[in-house]
Parts: sequence; structure tokens; C-alpha cells
Amino acid sequence: MAADNSLMDMFVFETTQLIDQLENVLIGSETSGIGGSIDEIFRIMHTIKGSAAMMMFDDISHLAHNVEDLFFFLREQNPQNVDYAKLTDLVLDAMDFIKNEIEVIQKTGTSEAKSDDMNNRIYALLQTLKDGSDAVKADAPAAAQADGDAEADTLAHYEFISREGFAYIINLMFEDGCGMEHIRAFELVNRLQNISTELRHVPVSLDDEGAMKAIREQGITIIFASELEKEDINAYIEHTALIKSFDIQYKPLKDMVKTAEGGGAAAAYGAVETAGSAQSGDMAREPAGAGSGAAGEAVQRPDAQTAADAGASGKQGIISVNVSKLDTLMNLVGELVTSESMVSQNPDLAGLQLDNFNKAARQLQKIINELQDVSMSVRMVPLSLTFQKMNRIVRDMCRKLGKEVNLVIIGEETEVDKNIIEQITNPLMHLIRNSIDHGVEMPDEREKAGKKRAGTVTLEAKNESGDVWIIVKDDGIGLNKQRIYEKARRNGLTAKSREELTDKEVNQFILAAGFSTNEAVTEYSGRGVGMDVVVKGIENVGGSVMLDSNEGHGTQISIKIPLTLAILEGMIVNVGETNFVIPITSIKESFKANESYNIADVNGEDIIMIRGEPNPIIKLKERFSLHSKSESYYDGIMIMVENETRRVCLYVDAILGQRQVVVKPLPAYIKEVKGISGCTLLGDGSISLILDVAHFLL
Repeated sequence: MAADNSLMDMFVFETTQLIDQLENVLIGSETSGIGGSIDEIFRIMHTIKGSAAMMMFDDISHLAHNVEDLFFFLREQNPQNVDYAKLTDLVLDAMDFIKNEIEVIQKTGTSEAKSDDMNNRIYALLQTLKDGSDAVKADAPAAAQADGDAEADTLAHYEFISREGFAYIINLMFEDGCGMEHIRAFELVNRLQNISTELRHVPVSLDDEGAMKAIREQGITIIFASELEKEDINAYIEHTALIKSFDIQYKPLKDMVKTAEGGGAAAAYGAVETAGSAQSGDMAREPAGAGSGAAGEAVQRPDAQTAADAGASGKQGIISVNVSKLDTLMNLVGELVTSESMVSQNPDLAGLQLDNFNKAARQLQKIINELQDVSMSVRMVPLSLTFQKMNRIVRDMCRKLGKEVNLVIIGEETEVDKNIIEQITNPLMHLIRNSIDHGVEMPDEREKAGKKRAGTVTLEAKNESGDVWIIVKDDGIGLNKQRIYEKARRNGLTAKSREELTDKEVNQFILAAGFSTNEAVTEYSGRGVGMDVVVKGIENVGGSVMLDSNEGHGTQISIKIPLTLAILEGMIVNVGETNFVIPITSIKESFKANESYNIADVNGEDIIMIRGEPNPIIKLKERFSLHSKSESYYDGIMIMVENETRRVCLYVDAILGQRQVVVKPLPAYIKEVKGISGCTLLGDGSISLILDVAHFLL
């Protein structure tokens, strides 16, 4: 069972990655034509087809095979009547079908949806392309083969696009009474797909009792093109178990004649050679895994190519690792860090002269720190995949809304912890949708305003001061601050007059739950959800959201998130008998106040003047109801923390030092306490709470 789960996880992971890659290729080449990307698309679909077939997800495999056939035609015939927008829509719909099936497979382990409708759409488009090109036309297999009943002249309906290699027709019967003939036929067809192209079979359907009966009585006919020679194909079939008899017809593809050039489809197969029949009696006794002679060569040729491809792509030595294993590694390293601190800072060692011990402890600490850095780095992945997914959103929204938008991506190589990326993907999608729906104007409106018809949405990532900044910016209409203020007043979000609020304070109303300036509900907006989801999602990973807008010229939303959720560089402070950790990246400065500082009570809030600017003071002992010996502000320490819009001073009893700590999640009942984001275990075995600085800066 563990092996099955491992295979399933790998299938889901690799297929999802391939679909994302395919979407980016399709969208990127839509406007310029797909010609330069056909080989890559063909390769991706071939891989998805093979993986799905291996896992016995038939509908995914068949759908991928049909898309593969479509692009094979495009590659070989280069038709000029291609509507690339329609083609891209169709293939993206096929990818959506597969993605939905992947989600079902993850939940249930099985795939039950049928891809018949998608297959029919793909076949219809392929026929349209063939009808408008110089390519050979082929009748639909379903038309040629009604209800799975075949006649000998059905083969006349098939011709090949390929002109290299050989065309093959295999007529095959299974042993009497072997049972499950349709399953055995399906397995053989899937195996042949690895060494062939343009594969078709009669009966067309292999997934019901009707097919089983037809194959039992009449056998199965398989038509395909392959670069392998007759002897290789013959040996390939011989090593299939429980075959009673088979014959192979073949002809070099270069000798085949198009319908218009000589006597119809039947003439194309005119003088085919017959490889003869093989009886199951001899085959059954031969080892199925024999690799000698022609049979060995037939199997080795595909394997050699696979090995060559793997070698070429594996030069960087990249492997896929289950995220849960990385989580376990990170936890173990965290425990190791804590254990090292508990040993080297053990109170029993106080006052002892232990030069050799201290030297060894320093070396151990150095190694553990390096191990910690490595374990963190393997969890870091670039934002490129997440950013590239936004291309699909931009394309689909532009087509539905009639807008023109260019997505500019900057800094996609920036790396973030894998767990953080998973949690910020949906918030980023909301921001991109909002930028297009609310921000960028219709093309005619932009022209009237003196702008380019196509708007620009910029998605940027960068590292700064130990944090990652993600910026979503558009050059659209910007925020109507008066309209936002009026809606905020109606919703009871403020009682102040417009003059009492700064522009930034008005902009922040956009982030409130249930707030929307759209009066009409559309597919993308007007329901009052979106921005509050963004804020909650970002806050869940210890980040913050800032919004700025210039009316008429665009809006910028900046997200600050930590590099990782696992390790934190923090300042340890003390309040009474409780220790807290304050993230270093949030600290502006720390100082001890004296009589020279002007501290005053303004409207019930203590304010300290620093370099002529007022800064609110927050007493942690009062905020968390703690006992402390410090009574006066002059007894303890002020720690100034800040973000882009606000600055406050946290009053604590003392600073204990700076240290890297391993972040641990909070129990559910402590999560209700505002201002705490996590906890950590210190070297002396005590627990320290990690402050959520963003809460104090609201």
C-alpha cells in the first residue's frame, strides 16, 4: 500500500507540474503562433498520457492521447487555417478537465468522470483542420466502427500523417477462455503507445462487456505508425501473454500514397507484407522478460531513448522529495538546535572552567547552524511557478471582460518557503483579479484618458531585510477615495469626517471584511469577498498587506511575508516572569528612556516624542495582564517597531539577547490571544511566546 501511495503522490505531483508548464507554453505562444512550441506541447501530452495509462486512469490517458494527435497533425502538416485562440481555449479546457480529475483522484484515489465530450471537441477541431489543409483526411474511428463491430474493409478508412517509419496493422486473437479480453487488449494498446504514434484500434471502446465479447469472438485490430521495424514489432507482440494468434501487416510510410494520388485509402495498404501467424503454444513457454535477439532490441530501443532523456535532464541532480519529509527534517533540526542550547547553557555548568568543553560546544554549534541553513534551503522554492499561473487568470479574464492587459513578471526567481507559497497562491489570485476587474479600464476608456489601450499589471517579488516583498501594481483608474469613504461611512467602519482621515487610512477600508464598491454582482466581484481573504491569508503566514493608490493612475498592493515559517531571528525580551521573542526585522531601534524624553498622555494614550515625532507606547505587561517590578518608563527598555505606515514603542523590563529560534505553532486556545503568532523553546528549557508585531501596528 505504501508503494501505491508513493506512486499516486508522484503521479499527482508530476502531472500537476506538467499541466502548469503546458498552460504557460500555450498562453505564451498564443499571440505569436504555437509553431515554435509544438514539440514541447507534444512531449508534455505524451508524458501525461503515459503516466495516466500506467496508473490505469483511462479517460485521462485517452484525452491526453487525443490532444497529442492534434499537435502531431499540427507539427507534421503545418496547416495555415489554425485559429490559435480557439485551439488554446480547447486545450486549456482539456487541461481543466484533467486538473479536476487530479483533485478527485487526490480525494478518492479513483477517476470516474468521462472525457467523451472533450474527445469529441478535439476530434471535431482536428477534422476541421484536416478539411482545410492539404493533409490526408481520415474518417472518424467511431464512424468506421459502430458499436465495436468490425469488417475487414474498415482498415481502408485509415491513413497516416507520418512519412517516416512504417504503418502497421495487427490482427490479434487471445486464447480461448482466457477471460477479460478487453482488459488484456487495453494493456497491450497502452504498451504499444510507448513505441508508436497515431495509434487506433477496433473495437474503439475497450471498457465494457460488449468490447470483451467482440474481442473474444473477432479479436482486436490495432493500427499505428512506428519507427521500429517489423521484426521488433513482431517480437514485442510475441512477449504478450495468452495470445492465441496474430498477424502483422506493414508498409513503409514513405511508400504510402495519398487518396488523391492513387486509388483511395485501400490502395495505400495495397501490397502489404504479412509477418505470419504465431501460435500461443510456443510463446507461452518463452520467458516474458527475455531480452535477447529481436525482442530484446525492440524493448531496449525505447528504454535507451528514455535513459538518454533522463540523463540529459538529470545533469543537475534534481530529485523530488515529499514535503512531509522536509517538515520532519526541519522539526528534527529544530529539536537539535534546542537540545544543543540546553546542553551548552545548562545551569549546572555555571562557574566551571571548561575550556575544552566550550571549544567543542562552539564547533558543535557551528555545525548545527550549517545544518539548519541547509535544511531551510531545501524547503525554499522559487515563486516562478506561482507567478506563471497568473498568466492563465489574466488571459481568461481579458477574454470574458473584453479588456486588454499585459502581465509583467519581475523577480520570479525569488525563493520562499514551500509552505508559505502554498498559502499565498489564492491571495495573489484575488489581487490579480481585482487589478483587472476593478483597476484596468476598458480599451476605449483608456484611449480617451490618453493611455495605451492595453493596461499593464506588474507582479514583482524581491528580498529586503530578511523578508520577501510581493507587489501587485496596475496602471488603471486607481481608487476613488471619496466613494470608498462614503461606503465605509454607510457600513459603520468610521465616524470621522473625510478631512480627519489620511488617504492611506481611507485606502485601508478596502481591506475590511465584506467591503466592496461594486454595486452589481458579477462573476468576479461585488460580493464583498476578496480583499479580506487576502489579508487573512497573508496574516496566517505572519505577513502584512499595504495598499497605495493614485487616482487615475493606478493602484499598488504590497505584501510583506517572511522567508520561512520555521526559523526566526529574534530579540528575546523579558516582562516579569515571561519571555517574548520580537522578530528582528520589525525592530527599528531600542533604547532606555530617561527624563530627557518627553512622555505625555494624549487622549488616554501614552506618547513618547523621539526626534520630534510622537510614538505611541504599548506596555506589554498591561496588554497581557502580567506582573512586573517596573513601575516607571524609566525603569525598563523601549523597543521601537515599525512597518510602512506606523511606528510604536513596546515597553519591556529587559533585553535578554538576540537568537535564532525554531518557531512552533500555538495550541488552539492560545490562538485566541491577539498579538501572539507562535512560540519557541529556549536553551534553558523555558517556553517563549513570539510576538505578532503586525497586530500592535494596526
